[in-house]
Amino acid sequence: MTPEPEISVYQGVDNTGTTLADAQTTVVDLGSVLEGNDIVQTFAIENTGTSVLTISSITSSATEYVITGAPATVGLGATETFTLTLDGTNAGVFTSNIIINNDDSDEGSFTYPVTGEIIAPEPEISVYQGVDNTGTTLADAQTTVVDLGSVPEGNDIVQTFAIENTGTSVLTISSITSSATEYVITGAPATVGLGTTETFTLTLDGTNAGVFTTTITINNDDSDEGSFTYPVTGEITTPEISIFVGTNNSGSVITSGQTAVID
Repeated sequence: MTPEPEISVYQGVDNTGTTLADAQTTVVDLGSVLEGNDIVQTFAIENTGTSVLTISSITSSATEYVITGAPATVGLGATETFTLTLDGTNAGVFTSNIIINNDDSDEGSFTYPVTGEIIAPEPEISVYQGVDNTGTTLADAQTTVVDLGSVPEGNDIVQTFAIENTGTSVLTISSITSSATEYVITGAPATVGLGTTETFTLTLDGTNAGVFTTTITINNDDSDEGSFTYPVTGEITTPEISIFVGTNNSGSVITSGQTAVID
């Protein structure tokens, strides 16, 4: 019997990795990383035959993948590795066919598909009623009104809101607005860094009595919440006078227009 090589290929550094089949349709998923980072995967070639396995080339059908360390031969009963790198320069999902050209008589062009994703960094906005992310979570376009409570006329209502960025790039805030002029926004941040929280203050002017409702709009560069909105209400109450007989409010109440004579 003529000695012949026999190729086996694995995802990993040796034959304990996942076994790959020639011309398999199952795609080897290399996972995903953020743009600017490469995906690197090692593959192992084992020779289970009876003569040296010669590797003439290892190629990728997609130029985004680079192969390094390709062996020229694999000895009897030995394993050699090569590295496949998906370039992380540009975002996208990249699929390729890896072809190992060799002298195995029935698997001379050993092929298998791979895929990997380079994810573009994106900001992600979260908003809270309070000074940080321990406050009440607000939802974009929520219908539940944030109630700021009430104070007597002549006093303002002041509420702090927090903006958190849970994404993978800096969040840019272009503006924060109120649909009602009775509300004033101060301290609006221009940006929110990765994993950080910034605050702004909403003030309801207490000059005039009444119930005042507004919609707060946070314009930002979150791809799916670019105009983050939520409703707010607050009440400025009219002062109410109460008169009592005596030196404090423990005495009898005197009502406006009463006919009873105070003796």
